[in-house]
Amino acid sequence: MMKQLFFFFMIGSIIVSGCRQETQPADFPKLYSCKITITQDNVPVENVQISLCDNQISNKWSIGGTTNISGTAVIQTHGQFSGVPSGKFKVVLSKTESEDGTTVNESTRRKPETVRVYSLIDKKYLDESTTPLEINVENKSVTKKFEVGTPNRILIQTITPNDI
Repeated sequence: MMKQLFFFFMIGSIIVSGCRQETQPADFPKLYSCKITITQDNVPVENVQISLCDNQISNKWSIGGTTNISGTAVIQTHGQFSGVPSGKFKVVLSKTESEDGTTVNESTRRKPETVRVYSLIDKKYLDESTTPLEINVENKSVTKKFEVGTPNRILIQTITPNDI
């Protein structure tokens, strides 16, 4: 009986794991493992959105991730494949909240009152043209840590009911 249960468990596991894998597009590049850690005053920062931007604008795939409680993000390409293609990338960061300390999302933008949106990371990291952060992936796995200074709360946008 135990052998039969084990057999059915193994078959079920194979079927389930096979169903979860997405097929990569035909022109998809080879990917290399990439982990990025973000700290402010040497303290890990959770929920930072990280985007890697190809300086050559030759990469058509979106590349990014979100930091966990330890400040580390496992970077993915095309939103589902772990790793990054070879290249030199600008690292763009974003972590925002509304004035009441809640996460900014689509429902924030639909509120009937004016909402102020704050960046919790220095503005220079918000845009590819101003971020000083770079990462170079040269056909091997990369682990990188970026210290982004003192935590800030900088007003970056005011959303009024008329903006909807």
